[in-house]
Amino acid sequence: MNLEALIQSARDQNLHVLHIVVRQQGKIIAEHEFSKEAPDKLWSVSKTFTSMAVGIAAHEGYFDIHDKCRLPSPPRRFVCLSFRKPR
Repeated sequence: MNLEALIQSARDQNLHVLHIVVRQQGKIIAEHEFSKEAPDKLWSVSKTFTSMAVGIAAHEGYFDIHDKCRLPSPPRRFVCLSFRKPR
């Protein structure tokens, strides 16, 4: 697979893409790394990933969005989720 057009488009638009991975049937068939891997602050990405993971888990039956949730007392800066076996 040729990623050159996608790579060039990301560069032209200054999208700050770090890495592209293309999978087909679970196997990596193409990838491109724009820069060497390095630590970065990913607060916003963390919220996006968490909401996506929670949505997938709810869809797969690990919990329902209407389930009751107990918040810790005193409140903490993080929340732990408990998952049940899918229905």
